[in-house]
Amino acid sequence: MPPPPPPRYEKRLIVLYFDLDGTPDAIETAISYLQTQIQPTDLVAIMSGPGDARAVQDFTADHAKVTREIRSLTFRGVKAPAIDRSLDGLLNATNMLARLSGKKMVVYFMPLALSGLVGKEQLQPLIEAGQRANVAFFGIAMPAPQVI
Repeated sequence: MPPPPPPRYEKRLIVLYFDLDGTPDAIETAISYLQTQIQPTDLVAIMSGPGDARAVQDFTADHAKVTREIRSLTFRGVKAPAIDRSLDGLLNATNMLARLSGKKMVVYFMPLALSGLVGKEQLQPLIEAGQRANVAFFGIAMPAPQVI
C-alpha cells in the first residue's frame, strides 16, 4: 500500500494591516506571527493606515522580504488614535481587496486604545464590506505608547 500523499496547503491571501498611529511593538509581534502562523505557501501582503489605506508590500510568498518590509515601518505612537480614521483605513483596505477572488484574511495590529471603544454601529459598514469582499478580520491589540 503506497504512503498517503503529503498534506496539501492551499495558498491563502493574508494581509498584515498596521495602524501606524499605534506602537512599534507591532513589529516584533507581526514577525512572530509571520514565523509561527503563516504557511510557506501563503501569500502575504502588508497594508497600513489609518485613514487612506495603502499597500506597503504586494502579495508574495517571500516571507523574508515581508519581514524586511515590516521592520521598515515607521509608527507615530499617537496616545489616543482616532477610531473613525482607523476604521476608515480598514474599510478602504477591504474595498481594495474586494477586487481579488477567493478568501482573504486581514490581521489587524491595532492600538490597544481602540480595542474596547468600538461599538457595533461603527463596525457595521466594515462587517458588511468584509462579507461582500470575502474578507475575514483578526485583531491583535497592541499596547498604547508610553508617555514619559
